[in-house]
Amino acid sequence: MLLSKDAIGSAAERGVTPSDFYKSGHQHIHDAIQSLNVAGEPVDVVTVSDKLQRAGLLETTGGIDYLVELQNRTPAVSSADRYARIVRETSMLRGLILAASEIAEIGYSQPDNIEQALDRAESRIFDIAQNQVADTMVRLNDLMPETMDRLSEIMEKGNPITGIPTGYVDLDELLSGLQPGTLNIIGARPAMGKSALAMGMAVNVATATNKPVLFFSLEMGRAELSQRILSSEARVDSAKLRNGRLNEEDWRRIGRAIGRLSVPLYIDDNSAVTVMEIRAKARRIAAKHGELAMIVIDYLQLMGGNTSAENRQLEVSEISRNLKILARDFKIPVVAL
Repeated sequence: MLLSKDAIGSAAERGVTPSDFYKSGHQHIHDAIQSLNVAGEPVDVVTVSDKLQRAGLLETTGGIDYLVELQNRTPAVSSADRYARIVRETSMLRGLILAASEIAEIGYSQPDNIEQALDRAESRIFDIAQNQVADTMVRLNDLMPETMDRLSEIMEKGNPITGIPTGYVDLDELLSGLQPGTLNIIGARPAMGKSALAMGMAVNVATATNKPVLFFSLEMGRAELSQRILSSEARVDSAKLRNGRLNEEDWRRIGRAIGRLSVPLYIDDNSAVTVMEIRAKARRIAAKHGELAMIVIDYLQLMGGNTSAENRQLEVSEISRNLKILARDFKIPVVAL
């Protein structure tokens, strides 16, 4: 980085930050280089040493002689990208060692809630893998340009559906589509079609976005659920699918429907699934198949939560809160019945 601006760019593209360096002196040197580069000033031994001198850090980093030594010991500037990758990977390995120590402490502490302990452990590893940054504080006026850009984009498109379309026109017009980071509750009396609506939304979203949609069914098994989805898509009476009394036209419709149902819709029929498990499974699907489009839970009242809750009402409130956090974390809509 002392020898080439391209090397500085390679380090930035690899996401190298001062904290990725083990020695504090190297952290200060990297910080000085980045500051000079951002300011549009030349980066070399003289300017970096001056920057460190002004900050009172030159002696602690080894002085100008050490900067010259670093420059002279660089094998090849053309390999800067490879060196940056080594720095990042080594930093991640140190983070992994630290995380392993923290996870061991979680295990040795004999936590009361095993699911929460497992989620904390998995989250710690996931954070390292995703290189997540916890700095979430932003000034309001810094958000305005982004907001204006988004409004301009909406106006240019001329499409009132700003979220993910459900495939149900009236509902989409009312909600402007399902918005990322939102928890959407579908409520109605029994046998009013809540599950059918949710299944239709799941199929439509998976078809429209070609992104994974996760459907967690606590009420119906996967066989019954897939049969109902096929019945709806093929427009064949579900009773015929149950008793097998199908005519040739029914078979043709079923064949066409199966072709249309080759979409990234994933079904989980664990009747005792918890929010912790949903989060873990969502992470794995996202890591394997890419960004999720939506999560559907059928249905909320059957979900288990924290057994320490004083009553069922508090438990459901806690489940709803965690589902909202899930939607925010994954930046997708979550639909619960």
